[in-house]
Amino acid sequence: ALADAAGCVRCTGTLNDASGLRQVVDLDGDGMADYVNRAGLYVTQPGSPPTLVRVLQPGRPWNFMDVADLNHDGLVDVVATRPGVVDVVLAAGAGRYNVLSAPTEGSPSQVAVGDFDGDLIEDIAIVEGQDTVSVLFSGRQGVATERVVMAELPAVARLSVTQNDEDAINDLVVTVPTPGGEDLLVQLRGDSSRRMASTIPRRAPVTVSVAAGRFTGQEQLDVMIAEPRMRAMGAGGGGGGMGPPKQFRLASMEGPFGASRLLEQTLPMAEGCTYPAGGFMVSTAADLDGDGVDSFVAVQTWGPDFPTLATRPYGVRALSVVEGELRCAGLAPIETSAAPLGVDVADLDGDGALDVVIGLGLPRYPGAPVGLPEDATPGVAVYWGDAAAPGRLATAPTVYPIDPTGPGRLVLAVFEANGRAGADVAFVDDTRLGLATFDAARQITVTRVGNAASGARALRALDADGDGLDDLVVATGNELLVYHQRPCDARRAELGGCTRPAP
Repeated sequence: ALADAAGCVRCTGTLNDASGLRQVVDLDGDGMADYVNRAGLYVTQPGSPPTLVRVLQPGRPWNFMDVADLNHDGLVDVVATRPGVVDVVLAAGAGRYNVLSAPTEGSPSQVAVGDFDGDLIEDIAIVEGQDTVSVLFSGRQGVATERVVMAELPAVARLSVTQNDEDAINDLVVTVPTPGGEDLLVQLRGDSSRRMASTIPRRAPVTVSVAAGRFTGQEQLDVMIAEPRMRAMGAGGGGGGMGPPKQFRLASMEGPFGASRLLEQTLPMAEGCTYPAGGFMVSTAADLDGDGVDSFVAVQTWGPDFPTLATRPYGVRALSVVEGELRCAGLAPIETSAAPLGVDVADLDGDGALDVVIGLGLPRYPGAPVGLPEDATPGVAVYWGDAAAPGRLATAPTVYPIDPTGPGRLVLAVFEANGRAGADVAFVDDTRLGLATFDAARQITVTRVGNAASGARALRALDADGDGLDDLVVATGNELLVYHQRPCDARRAELGGCTRPAP
């Protein structure tokens, strides 16, 4: 029905049986109302009386629809869902439309449009079935077709687009019904990484270190949290700060991600197991013995308790959750005048046992010393694993120096090199990218493989280009550098040239 100049409603035709009106919008920019319903797009043609003309018909009736200018060309586009598919209908002007279709898992039940990654191109949020929230990000022709699952919830009653902060990126608020009849609001925060996080608050003064892992052997990840002891302020306002960790807490999710409470329990230390001294630590999680249960590997590092760098013991713990308490392997501390900077776990010598590797160098924390002591050398400390006894680590570490090319700042990452049984340790110091390789006799070879921009703050190994090989990503203060590992061709393999990658 359309209103004439006098405001009267005149019947000009039906919108295709009982398929249902979904949107009223000006599709072609002529100033007249057009219609979107389950059976397609209807454009109003001027006349006396005006008539409706269907300009697009889907292969199967649409269920849920939204309209927006997806590609910022000034024309209204349509997003519509049908079983197993999201149709993106792009207006091309003069009554022409281009349709791009993206497959989904199950039947999309809701749809909403917003920019969820900050690239200034509209993305499409959908509910697949009744419980999965996914986002289609811009892909082909700058149109949202790249599907990423964001949350799996017990159920979704409503999907709303919001902007709850000042990052200029849209967020999602999901209404989740509960058995008690109350609705739970879950916020999924948009991010340029195209991974939307759901923030779960916890009450804690300071968190020293965290690591996610399967510490109880369940399929769902837990989080191990180290919390410090807060010292009271002394007379005159001095003496405050963080003391040694007073407890480790295991945090688990009650229910699926995005619609859960965080349940925490304090884990007591088993007899003979003590907390590392000092207020700061670095940590990781790893299944050291292959039983499907992760250990929490924690290493004490430099902190305000140590105003200068000097030779001192830094505590190392490999903690396992057993019958509700933490048990630790008997590991000797690292005696060094450099500071532990990071910890990782990998099979470095190719014997099938996991080893613990710790980087040593100059810390970057605020207030840290500006240089290493004269007797200090950056390097790595390795607690070697025992192939004959899975999960057993050498009691004392072996320290391997790496000659510095600057003040001694060092970041490292375990790196899977093509053609080698063991893993390498990739590192960045002040000027170079290097690899530390260990042979079967556990002897180290350090090779410079490239230059690195100064000020490297983090190093990660990941497959950046999807070729199945680890690449290296270096983060500095204002840029990311990606070093791609070249694949090993047959000729290089024949000549023995694939024993070390060439980023």
